[in-house]
Amino acid sequence: MISADYFADAVKGTKANPGYGYTFWTNAGDRYGNTSVSSPQFFNRRVWEGLPRDAFAMSGALGQLVVVVPSFDIVIVRTGLPPLSSGVSDIFASSSNLDLKEFFQRVIESATDKKNPAHVDFAKRRARKSPPSDMTTMIKGLPTIVDAPNLIGIMTGTGRFGGAGCNFAVCAGVAAPEALGDFMAGAMAQISALR
Repeated sequence: MISADYFADAVKGTKANPGYGYTFWTNAGDRYGNTSVSSPQFFNRRVWEGLPRDAFAMSGALGQLVVVVPSFDIVIVRTGLPPLSSGVSDIFASSSNLDLKEFFQRVIESATDKKNPAHVDFAKRRARKSPPSDMTTMIKGLPTIVDAPNLIGIMTGTGRFGGAGCNFAVCAGVAAPEALGDFMAGAMAQISALR
């Protein structure tokens, strides 16, 4: 079991990154560093705009999230692909995604009569950041985030990002083309369902 003290520390930010604890993104700070794919970025705002200060989240790639808001007694679990309006960076680092932040705000505000002290007007917020309008625009941005040596390492199972026993031909005993085909079919089905 995890001790209450450890967990309390885990959801606090650090001096280096007030928006990040022990693998949890937290709203405790007024500044955070993000894991934007092309290069790290720092922002002078809370990670989860629209959510109270006690909110924290576990955030995975492609919009996989568990968001906890203790003051509203709510846990939100979100799986699936990110919204199509997302920018390339937003796909990989869900904490940058305005659509998801607005969604979480709407969930907590609709689930209770409590007033949300952190309410954000996302229409105004979006006016400051115009996301790409379609998947083509997002795909055009991919060359700026792909680091050729890392990509080669991943494909060959070498280097710091290469997985042991995984390369372009096989991973975990499954032929990579078969696994990639299953992944692409599933992704395309989800994208088609959104349209």
